[in-house]
Amino acid sequence: MLARIRKYLREAKRAKKEHESAWAGVLTVRPDGLTAFQAECLRRVEAVLESRRLELSNRRSGVAEVPWEPEPEILVLAEVPALGAKFWFFDNQTGISVPEREFRLEHYDVRDPSEYYERLESFVSSLPVMEGAA
Repeated sequence: MLARIRKYLREAKRAKKEHESAWAGVLTVRPDGLTAFQAECLRRVEAVLESRRLELSNRRSGVAEVPWEPEPEILVLAEVPALGAKFWFFDNQTGISVPEREFRLEHYDVRDPSEYYERLESFVSSLPVMEGAA
């Protein structure tokens, strides 16, 4: 029993170090106030939308006071009316709300940024255009 607990703690410690290493560069805040992660998420979402002849609209950003975070963070909001979608890009997570579906993914949910971006692109690609929208 004690050996299993020790093994778990060793593996958890190793996994945490690997995760932090994989994500270190992309969670750095750039001069424009966004993290490299946010900028890459936006770039990839825009590319998927462009391939479908859609685009983000009503894009805006501001400072979000998150109670459990020590520092405020920049939040980017946008919409895609043809998909009925609302997008939230936080410094280390993304949220997408569409009728009858939600996408919430934090960097802790995946091993590395490339896996994150693949899941984000896959979700955006799967969204159907709403009836009557162009």
